[in-house]
Amino acid sequence: MKELDQEAGLAYAGEDEETYQEVLGIYVEMHEEMEMALKDALAAEDCVAYRIAAHSVKSNSRSIGAAHVGSLAEELEHAARDGMLDVLKQKTPMLLTSYATACSEAATLLE
Repeated sequence: MKELDQEAGLAYAGEDEETYQEVLGIYVEMHEEMEMALKDALAAEDCVAYRIAAHSVKSNSRSIGAAHVGSLAEELEHAARDGMLDVLKQKTPMLLTSYATACSEAATLLE
């Protein structure tokens, strides 16, 4: 499944290709750190830390045109807010897979 909508990301960047490239680079650069933050928070059952990480993934994903990743992250951000560990455990793998795909797609646009 394609995760990245370049047109939406470029629109979010004000149609400025240089800005969009910069945001894509930051997204790719932060992927590993954010993935670990989500995994670590889940392993520790730390809903506050998970919520913070999911919020960042949501915002950053939407800013590059990865709306599906943003929606999944928002759903899990709300689940963390509500202390729904079962939902986090069930749906985090789906978020991480979609997030990795979006990151790969972003990386190819930087080459």
